[in-house]
Amino acid sequence: NSDYLGASKILKDFLSIDQNIVIPASVSHGVDFYNTHFALDIDAIEPIHWSCRNDIDKVKPFFIAPHPWTMHLSQSKYQSNSSGSLIIGPPPSPENDQNLLKLLKKYSLLDSEILVKPKGNYLSSIKFWNDNGIKTRSAGSADQNFYNRLLEILSNHKNIICPTISSALFFAASIRKNIIV
Repeated sequence: NSDYLGASKILKDFLSIDQNIVIPASVSHGVDFYNTHFALDIDAIEPIHWSCRNDIDKVKPFFIAPHPWTMHLSQSKYQSNSSGSLIIGPPPSPENDQNLLKLLKKYSLLDSEILVKPKGNYLSSIKFWNDNGIKTRSAGSADQNFYNRLLEILSNHKNIICPTISSALFFAASIRKNIIV
């Protein structure tokens, strides 16, 4: 699980340790702001949990470290070449896409780009948006370069619009983007 989104690579780079060392830890895929009873993704098979919160000691052994995104930002040399607006789309589905399109029309946001999350049949969502003349962005699969791609996408937009709560909204706020919820 710590390889998910490249989190283990980020931690190893941050700590300057060998990339071949296995980190048998689960890590929350998103921003955990105490909105659930237990840390996100704590039920993964790994014996240890990488946590940003200290209230899970009765659930599973853990270590506290900054969220991978925070470590990534401290090590990256991203440039903010911002212009335009990016809308962080809800989980891809025909119903969610149709509902979001109605909102975009209602609020005259058709010139924005849509961040399509790589979940489910997200390629059909990309096709839907392209068929409706709206440009899409996607950070793609949850591999070791996911956070790099997401940072590049967020950096290239001035405004980040989010009709639903998403970790990407918090990531964008951390790089001082204009946030509209």
